[in-house]
Amino acid sequence: LYLYVNETGNLVAGIYAPDFDSNCGNSAGWYKITSSKPLNFYEWNAVSLHYGVRGFWISINNTVLASCDVSQPRSNRNMYFGDFPDDTIYESMSGYLNNLKMLYDETDSGALWDDVLKNQLYSDLSNSDPDVDVFQYLQEQGILLGSEGYVRPESNLNRAEMVKVLLKAYGYSPEDGTYPFWDVDKNAWYSKYLATAYEIGIIEGHSDGRFLPGHEINRAEFYTMLFRIDGKKKIAYDMQFSDVGENDWYLTAAAFAAARSLLDAATFDASMLVSRREAARAIYALIK
Repeated sequence: LYLYVNETGNLVAGIYAPDFDSNCGNSAGWYKITSSKPLNFYEWNAVSLHYGVRGFWISINNTVLASCDVSQPRSNRNMYFGDFPDDTIYESMSGYLNNLKMLYDETDSGALWDDVLKNQLYSDLSNSDPDVDVFQYLQEQGILLGSEGYVRPESNLNRAEMVKVLLKAYGYSPEDGTYPFWDVDKNAWYSKYLATAYEIGIIEGHSDGRFLPGHEINRAEFYTMLFRIDGKKKIAYDMQFSDVGENDWYLTAAAFAAARSLLDAATFDASMLVSRREAARAIYALIK
């Protein structure tokens, strides 16, 4: 674990967790987050570095300035602040710490998460929920990012997140490569995922050259990607959905969803945003 102020005055924190999955910036197993604004050294007196069931984040004077999700935030390993004793690298440490405190992670109501999770797998999904096994399986397989405390079943996934989830579900590793999307920064955490997805043909982007990675994904886009990565087998469409016509660009995606029983509805609702629950159900049905 490290914590320092960089040359622009921003607070930077990192933790070495090579076996975990995260949407933090990652380099050789180190996950790093940087505060969203520089510090004014005369205006703060308390820094909190959190690593637990709600992810990895930095707060200054009780205001969170940087955060990211981590899929396996709990660990029985020792944590070292400064030099790690079991390697050949000397991590220097300068400055001093005053009033350092280590606290157990608590829920909003003040209960210890360890106590809560003994009785319930997820804080936002009851053990009686019909999809609890779906989320547990996908999390254990490292496919659907979340923490042991939260799975956020009704939240929506964006296009970049969905690409990552699908590649992990079907066993693809992100690799360096090229893509034609001018709105994707090559240093973005998802750039390698998009390069791999473009290479294997599951994404194309928009006609104007954008991919729109941060846009929440809709059903037409999701089931198109899912159809392509699952094998692209030609499927006849028997007009199962009243709102899908023969000239719709997502016809094949709708036919795939119907043929594989991924949607049980009279309408396809192509523009409907896809929740984590819907994506989890579909992926689980195809790969389990």
